[in-house]
Amino acid sequence: MNIKLKYLVISLVATTFIGCGSGGSGESSNDESTEPTSSIDSQNSTNSSSEESNQSISQTLSQFKLEAWADNWFAAYLGERLIIEDSVSITTEKSFNSETETFEGTYPLYLNFIIKDFKENDTGLEYIGQANQQIGDGGFIMQITDLGRGKVIAVSDEKMQCKVIHKAPLDKACANEANPIAGEGSCLYSSEDEPSDWKSSSFDYGSWTSAKVYSEDDVRPKDGYDNITWDADAKLIWSSDLELDNTLLCTLTVEEPKESVNDTSSEDSKCQKVMNSVSQAGFNDVTVTCDDTYAYIGSDTYPNHDKMNGITGTNEQVPVPALNYAAPIRLEPTGTTNRITIDAALGVAVNGVPIYDYSSQGELDVTNYDPNIDTFLLGQLDNCGGHSGRGDDYHYHVRPTCMIESMLNSADDTVIGWAYDGYPIYD
Repeated sequence: MNIKLKYLVISLVATTFIGCGSGGSGESSNDESTEPTSSIDSQNSTNSSSEESNQSISQTLSQFKLEAWADNWFAAYLGERLIIEDSVSITTEKSFNSETETFEGTYPLYLNFIIKDFKENDTGLEYIGQANQQIGDGGFIMQITDLGRGKVIAVSDEKMQCKVIHKAPLDKACANEANPIAGEGSCLYSSEDEPSDWKSSSFDYGSWTSAKVYSEDDVRPKDGYDNITWDADAKLIWSSDLELDNTLLCTLTVEEPKESVNDTSSEDSKCQKVMNSVSQAGFNDVTVTCDDTYAYIGSDTYPNHDKMNGITGTNEQVPVPALNYAAPIRLEPTGTTNRITIDAALGVAVNGVPIYDYSSQGELDVTNYDPNIDTFLLGQLDNCGGHSGRGDDYHYHVRPTCMIESMLNSADDTVIGWAYDGYPIYD
């Protein structure tokens, strides 16, 4: 049974929410939330029933995270359904930025991308009429993480199949023209429309060619590229001509990974459970790493929700982001009959914010509630259940309401944090 209460006390024996003011108690649950299922392949409305019956399609609806960077613009699709379109218009010169988006889908994933390099017009040139008039060059990199598995399951590389639908100029001498005009002189170009059904899983890509992998020195990636920690297998790709090919269509089919019986990322591992609790909540900027003893939840402890508003009994502290914070969660908790507490964080929320007991400072008597040190009653907490401590670190003392409201998987039996002794904290 899970109980929602206003106050929070965490024992290092087990993790519970208990009512400090009323002496109430709660208990944690070990029930795992079940993933929603889908009876149809929602990725591609054009798939016929005969196609579906001949394909081995997982019916489990999973959550994924797409991370991508483009020089200069891209749009990503799951089948024919748009996942994300670059937030910076293709009409913007020097539009270098990365994008991150979560989405749902079922295996196999039929991923489709439209990728464009900036050009002022069909000459394929940029900075026309200026001293730096030139032919631009492109570049694209992406990776997709299965948030349930906590692992990258697809990357941009030579396995992607691509087709060029705009190429310009056909003669590089166009860049030296004083008055370059598309379709005249050395500024000829080739262009074709997108095939009407190219995003369908039944489309024949037999004439498409493999993407070509380029180095960072070739592409010279700029703004936004370093905002993402790229998997070692994720590569910068384009067509065979990095300069003249302006618009590409690319596709990639991703089959469901087959887990090894010795794979430490299997759903049965404690490390994976911690990873799942963070990724399924949608906190993409929080990291989870593991060694033989601990899972480490890493963050800057500076949540995206509202902070420090609603405090009436201020402690005159101002929250600042923490550098390289990593909260250690025991992978194999051991029980005890003794209840203890410490004058420090006792756990961490899935958004990477530390969790303390209800008291304002010092060690407390866990058998007797003391209203004189209750941070909530003293008016020291903001509207979200937290405040900045003596070290200017933001942390929670009661139920983190704003964090819970922002979680993608918020429910009564959802893990909202972990106690340092290794036990999950439920809402």
